[in-house]
Amino acid sequence: MIELDRVGFHYPEGRGVLEDVSFRLETEERVVLLGANGCGKSSLLKLIDGLLEPTGGEVRYRGEALTPRRLRQREFARNFRRDVGMVFQSPEAMLFNATVAEEIAYGPERLGTPEPAAVARLWAERLQLEKYLDTPPYRLSGGEKQRLALACVLACQPRVLLLDEPTANLDPRATGWLVDFLLDQKGLTTLVTTQNLSLAAELGQRALILGEDGRLLYDGPLQTALKDTDLLWQANLAHAHRHRHDDGTEHRHVHVHGDWG
Repeated sequence: MIELDRVGFHYPEGRGVLEDVSFRLETEERVVLLGANGCGKSSLLKLIDGLLEPTGGEVRYRGEALTPRRLRQREFARNFRRDVGMVFQSPEAMLFNATVAEEIAYGPERLGTPEPAAVARLWAERLQLEKYLDTPPYRLSGGEKQRLALACVLACQPRVLLLDEPTANLDPRATGWLVDFLLDQKGLTTLVTTQNLSLAAELGQRALILGEDGRLLYDGPLQTALKDTDLLWQANLAHAHRHRHDDGTEHRHVHVHGDWG
């Protein structure tokens, strides 16, 4: 579905975010993208979604380079936007319609989906938002906005779902619901960013780990990565602190961020 070939990204002022990143997303894979704050996780998702253009290397969709020129071509853009959907970490960035019903129907309408209003009602029910169909999105809670943003993307029936810190605004109960919901979706390829190692094990089997320099440190089985404290320390996903014993001796322990079992 998606391939990155030695992708790099630098902001106009020259600050580098990503360097020489290569990997592929296969159909129906569940992949977790791990990394500390500022390592480029969100930028990487935006590159895959065609919202940013690489300053080096190439992003490919179904074997074809994803370029601004191709995204200006109507048929290609429509197919790509139907196939690849992204939910931002801050759902407010995605919400701009007058009501929840109009918000969910917006994407299907743009893609020419039959009966977009009926599609909106269906996904509102699936995401437990049916009682808010006539409500302005700004009146929803943070967790409800997150579910609304997810409904907007899923209503377009994507094959690849990119989720940027999807539980950032959710309480524990809603987080559990989201994990179960994603596990129930068939035929969907997911790439989810998180710093929560406890949650990572529930969201995928494969891990991609970005270092603080924007380079890919690891691509492989998730459980293997979670047991490698040196790797997690290198990626700033683990911390170390001094531990004092009763006899007065001290040494340092490395701990991961989260109890993943």
